[in-house]
Amino acid sequence: MAINYLSSINLGKLEIQNARVHNLASAPSNPVAGQIYYDTTSFTMYFYKIVYDGSNNIISQGWVDIQGDIQEVIAGDGLTGGGASGSVTLNVGAGTGITVAADSVGLDTLHTRNVAHDSITLTAGAGLTGGGDITTSRTFAVGAGTGITVNADSIELTNSGNLTQYKLLMWGANQLEQPNITRTVDQSSNETITFGGAAVVIAGNLTVNGTTTSVNSNEVNIGDSIIKLNSDETGTASQNAGFEVERGTDANVSFIWDETNDYFSTIDQPFHIGNVATMTPDGTDFFYMYENATGETGIVKKANVNTVADLLGAPKWFTLDSTQDSVSKVGNTYTITHDYNTQRIMVQVVDSTTFETVFVDTARPTTSTVTIAFAATVTEGAYIAILSAAKLNGDSLVYEGLTQSP
Repeated sequence: MAINYLSSINLGKLEIQNARVHNLASAPSNPVAGQIYYDTTSFTMYFYKIVYDGSNNIISQGWVDIQGDIQEVIAGDGLTGGGASGSVTLNVGAGTGITVAADSVGLDTLHTRNVAHDSITLTAGAGLTGGGDITTSRTFAVGAGTGITVNADSIELTNSGNLTQYKLLMWGANQLEQPNITRTVDQSSNETITFGGAAVVIAGNLTVNGTTTSVNSNEVNIGDSIIKLNSDETGTASQNAGFEVERGTDANVSFIWDETNDYFSTIDQPFHIGNVATMTPDGTDFFYMYENATGETGIVKKANVNTVADLLGAPKWFTLDSTQDSVSKVGNTYTITHDYNTQRIMVQVVDSTTFETVFVDTARPTTSTVTIAFAATVTEGAYIAILSAAKLNGDSLVYEGLTQSP
């Protein structure tokens, strides 16, 4: 029997090799536009043609012999002529500024459309002067501004000769005498002093008595190997502790020790592990998962490999050989008995030597069997079937065919 394809097949512009068009002694019934067949009586290829008018009404339709001459030549844009029979001629139509001769096409250089530029204007943008239409030469000049000097062939900062590397000239007076210390006074007249130079070293202990300590540097190096939070806590622990990241207009994120529930939590954010050691799992090894509570939150737990494989309907392969315990054969049809306990089975048949995919008639008659039917007899063991199960029902998000909880 033929394999049913219920969707269009897109080969991505690849070749169809060693194919044969449908052979019939007479035209097929109920044809559609573009359908083809090979007539074994007249030994001729035919396609079904439907012609519509501008209102999408059918003008004509019928089977057309495709081994004859070209049906019609249509003049496209810029061409005239064409026809549906006999010899036809296509001519290039002349247009404004175009000349057409017996064997050439050229520009009409005498037409004013090709030489008139008085409507084109060059405009000086921001910081420039000059401009105008292009009927004559135009010069653009850079306009000078505050602190800028414009020379004949250069632009420079005014007073640039007094600039020194790593020093910034400032307007105003009352600068402190120390070259690497600047002073500013805020609106409440409380002085803020900024220390420059390579570093500021405090030989003794540093005690900060304010309520907020801000560090604006891009890198903070701390010699202590353990940072203690909640150092002023006494008695029974009662406060959460951790880190919070300021994210501007986006919501802040945290990594917190939850004192109530006795665990570390990222609150409502995903947790990423950068590097995990690899292993070759077997049935005694474990995957680590979370116990889902709300959204993506939960406690990390573990499940062994076999349980996870059963949950997911992991792939299994079967040799199509009737001597196998899980495989039987009647005629050219193999029956595979599996333990997925579902009819939502994905099946792929491959050559057991080349591992190339082959297409055969497959069915899923029960929740424990799959049938694979060949059109002709094949050698036992020449093919293998790879099965996997879709255990998660996407309609209602429940697991099918499982006795254990996911």
